[in-house]
Amino acid sequence: MRSYTLFRVWLVGGLLALLTACGGGGDGASASAPTPTPTPTPTDVTAPTVVSVIPTSGATIPVGQVFTLTFSEAIACPQAVTEGSFGAITGSAACISSNTAGKGVITVVPAAPLYFDTQYTLTLSGFKDLAGNVGVPYASSFTTEKLPGVSGRKIFVANDLGNTSGANGSVTLIDGVTQTITERVTFPSAPGYFGSTYLDIDAGTGTVYSASRATFVLHRFELATGKVLPSLVLDPTEQPGYIHGIYGLAHSDKAVCVTLGRPGFPNASYYWHNKMECFDRATGKRVFLSAVDFVAGSGQAPVKLLYSAKRGTFYAVAADESSLLASQVLDGYKVRPGFGPGTSGRVTEIDATTYQVTRTWTIGSAPNDAAFRGDKLYVVNAGDKSLSIIDLAATDTTKAVATVTWGAAYGPYENPLGIAIDEASGVYYLSDYLTSVRKYSLTDNREIGRIVLGSETEAVTIIGGKLWVTSLLDYPADTLLNTVYVVDLGTDTVERTFPAIGDKPRSIIFYDPAP
Repeated sequence: MRSYTLFRVWLVGGLLALLTACGGGGDGASASAPTPTPTPTPTDVTAPTVVSVIPTSGATIPVGQVFTLTFSEAIACPQAVTEGSFGAITGSAACISSNTAGKGVITVVPAAPLYFDTQYTLTLSGFKDLAGNVGVPYASSFTTEKLPGVSGRKIFVANDLGNTSGANGSVTLIDGVTQTITERVTFPSAPGYFGSTYLDIDAGTGTVYSASRATFVLHRFELATGKVLPSLVLDPTEQPGYIHGIYGLAHSDKAVCVTLGRPGFPNASYYWHNKMECFDRATGKRVFLSAVDFVAGSGQAPVKLLYSAKRGTFYAVAADESSLLASQVLDGYKVRPGFGPGTSGRVTEIDATTYQVTRTWTIGSAPNDAAFRGDKLYVVNAGDKSLSIIDLAATDTTKAVATVTWGAAYGPYENPLGIAIDEASGVYYLSDYLTSVRKYSLTDNREIGRIVLGSETEAVTIIGGKLWVTSLLDYPADTLLNTVYVVDLGTDTVERTFPAIGDKPRSIIFYDPAP
């Protein structure tokens, strides 16, 4: 659950009119009468305080909640200003009574509905009573209601559809409790080749986003119902084609963003995009589109986008064009992709409010996946078969990257592609592309086990204490499997297989409404 500041409210001004009375003089006869000494008016030096808030602090509230705050005394009215912590989300405050039974009352109305299943903090500072005394800042926290219509864990698998030009993308929906397929959401046709490579769930708005590596259309559907929503058209100046599109998808507190690129297939007739584009979570309107090379820099193209709510920043993982798909290697009579081991990748930190680059780190070659662990970002590199561990809290970026290199521990056609971290057991898992998933200790990065599946592995995700693994091909026969495995982490054995789940399942995400 994420914690955000909702807004701050300043109550400004209010003018206290001080009324004075003047006594007149008389004739000499009256001068002998004593003049009464006026009683001084007591000076108000007591600052106002908030005595109650509706709803009460800690309550679960609807997304359309209006807040009412009562003060210990009359407060300066009616001028009020609000500031929204999200930028696009602002509120308004109004005094509805400044002297009801000696109390001051205001209402605060968010200008836009709040997001579901999100913690907010209502903060007031600078409010004054009629004498100008400033109150002590006050804060109260609330949690919005969970997304209605969703019960139990829901799992979504993106289907990439291979190299079928003009094919519709789709997502397979799985009930996480019964582990049964419930439906398959199919998107409208998109220009050029289109599958479903990346997924992102925005539970706050109840939206699931789907993106492909070979089109500039961002598809979406309702989490609760599976109903397809109008797609978002990305940069209209781009021309959709076979080898460029979206290579990263994530959402921040205020926007859903994608990185655009064309990793692999070096060819002078094509161009690099290396852009970042963002849309407002609530309205779907474009809020940012970068210039070329904003995300990754010259010669680099993004392959992964992540967002850290704790730090309020995006992280774009990028690979050099010469290492991501640098060669083809001969495996018997099969031709398999090879990853260049020598050209470094890069991670770029992007402020989620200003969309400006703040820091960059040099990492291993041909990075493919990444995951957070506290203040560290683990990036798995397919090219030099290594792991780059970035300390995000370190200020010196040149000393913030620890590197773990396995090298010969991986076979000639094995490359680490996906990563999943199980903090509870102190283990992280890496898919090795060819036949298995490997287990490593978080303490010393030592390999401590291997789950052999006998087919090519790609995405790995931990859901409900189980390891979910996507597999495209049977190795070495190169027969399409389109399979998802569910592995028991206690025994490292496959407990469930979803055969023919879709067309080239690429990624898995889930939503769990349980606390």
